[in-house]
Order: sequence, then structure tokens, then C-alpha cells
Amino acid sequence: MKLLYVAELVGKAGLYALKKALPELNRREHIDFTVVCAGGATGGNGLGRNHAGYIRKLGADAITAGDCCFYKKDLVENWVPAVVRPVNLGRPCMGQKPGHPP
Repeated sequence: MKLLYVAELVGKAGLYALKKALPELNRREHIDFTVVCAGGATGGNGLGRNHAGYIRKLGADAITAGDCCFYKKDLVENWVPAVVRPVNLGRPCMGQKPGHPP
């Protein structure tokens, strides 16, 4: 299995680079699973719901971020399942179903 990890996708430049490079990388390297760290994808400060969906559309299988992904209220209120939330956040927190362990 080939895993591609894209670290620190930030702002418009990061989204543009992902859009241009990911299809070619997937084709050339036969990538099976892509993880994108996108904590700064929305204006370099947080991750908005629309950008999370766009990153998935570009080919990311999972999106990671630290606590900065909670800077944008739209993602907090409407969690995107592909975004992996940090496990060390307190309870209850965004992205955690009620009654489920962290």
C-alpha cells in the first residue's frame, strides 16, 4: 500500500498546488491513500467546511489538523467526517459523537 502525506497545506497557494500536483502524483506513483494536513487551508488560519469538501474532491482520503481546524465555525457546526480530529481534545468536543470514547 502506498500512502501519500501532504504536510501543511496553507491558503490559496496550497490548494492550487494540491489541485495541480495530486492527479499526476497519483497516476505516476499509484498512490492508494492520501492524507492532507490542512489546518491552515482557509486563509492560512483554520479549515472551513467548504475547503474540507474541496480538498476531498481533489482526492484526499483523509484530512488532518490540530486544534486550529476549529477556528472556523462552519466546520465546528457541521463536521466533515473525513477530517480526523485530534484524539487529545477534551470531552465533549467537535467531531466526537456523544457517548463515544475519544
